[in-house]
Amino acid sequence: MTLNLTVVSRERIYQCADYRLSNPRTRQAIDIESPKIILVNAYRWSATVCYTGIAQIPDGTYVGDWLSALAKDISPNEPFNQLLDSIAGADSWLREYPLESRRISFSVGAFDVDQPVFALISNFEEPSGRMSQSVASTLTVHRVRPDKPKAYVAGLKTAVSRQDRRQLERLASRNPEISDMSMALVELNRRVASAWPNLVSAACFTTYLSHTGN
Repeated sequence: MTLNLTVVSRERIYQCADYRLSNPRTRQAIDIESPKIILVNAYRWSATVCYTGIAQIPDGTYVGDWLSALAKDISPNEPFNQLLDSIAGADSWLREYPLESRRISFSVGAFDVDQPVFALISNFEEPSGRMSQSVASTLTVHRVRPDKPKAYVAGLKTAVSRQDRRQLERLASRNPEISDMSMALVELNRRVASAWPNLVSAACFTTYLSHTGN
């Protein structure tokens, strides 16, 4: 598991994802930096999407590239739910792997019109932080519409404390400079990477969305 961080507030949504790929059996890092985060824009909504878990589909395509292709196929006229349904369509290729090897989560932070939304599409974890030791046979789409700043962690949850999440939420509540929130995410990612270097890379990518459409 790598690390995905999403912070949702009424003004902005921020997201951070590392680049690390690793061998799921040996947990040894693979010397490939693979982007795990994309931005998607439509007429009435915009979203930032990242993933953690299995990194390749059966034909060898990286999941990040699969997400990028999926985003390009979504019409600007489509409703926000079409994005979630399309991502959940990953079940079509996940089923080609043994069940225990299918563990994956997609974190989606979005403004649907101007309303903040967080969605977690996963076969092993929930937005509440609850995780299952077993892998479900299909993906579940969890939607949350937080009414105050909220930080969500996917992947290596145990490496991020409740205090870490609360600090991000307090910062978001002050409507900070974008660079300040980005640096807070980068520093947390870097701290996790120093403890789990084979699972999380110190290098990461951050994005943000504004309720005004930026």
